[in-house]
Amino acid sequence: MKGLDGPWKTLGEMLKELREERGMSLREVSLAINVDYKKLEKMEQGDFKNLDVPIYVKGYLRRYADILGIDSSELIELYERGFEAVNVEIEAEEEKEEKKKVNLSLVFMIILLFVNLLLLYVGLREFSILTKEPLGVIENLSNNVIKVNDIELKPGDKMALREGTYKVKGNEGEVLVRTKGKAWKVKLKDFEVRISWER
Repeated sequence: MKGLDGPWKTLGEMLKELREERGMSLREVSLAINVDYKKLEKMEQGDFKNLDVPIYVKGYLRRYADILGIDSSELIELYERGFEAVNVEIEAEEEKEEKKKVNLSLVFMIILLFVNLLLLYVGLREFSILTKEPLGVIENLSNNVIKVNDIELKPGDKMALREGTYKVKGNEGEVLVRTKGKAWKVKLKDFEVRISWER
């Protein structure tokens, strides 16, 4: 377990060794200094991290030192040095977590940038298709209304043709279909025109 190395471990070993030299059990010390047995056990294991608030722990150490007949200042100094070691460890862990957050943020930003670029590409592609010069034109040369893909085209009206299929219905005169460089006059009543890009 982290935090059990260094000064706190040394302190715990020292407490246990001094207690055993005096032939005392942990239960006897617990009763003599009025500190819970489990807390003393943690102290001797060097597990001070979540033991109690520091002022109480220092009080436990003073009482422990009194029963062992030693000066408590060395024990308290080791306890405080343990905090420095744990704080360094905590700072290192926090730094790792911060780096993870930064790395995750960077990954998220890269993904977001990629998605935006993809959307921009698709949008520009669609926009360029919509704004391109038409591939052809259909013009109603007859005296009646015709329908091109169910859209009415009055006499003399024109419709731009893009890539796709166009169904002309109701032609009773002539319809002019013009593409780049070519033109056809069609006299069929119903017909279909297919326009595609030359590839």
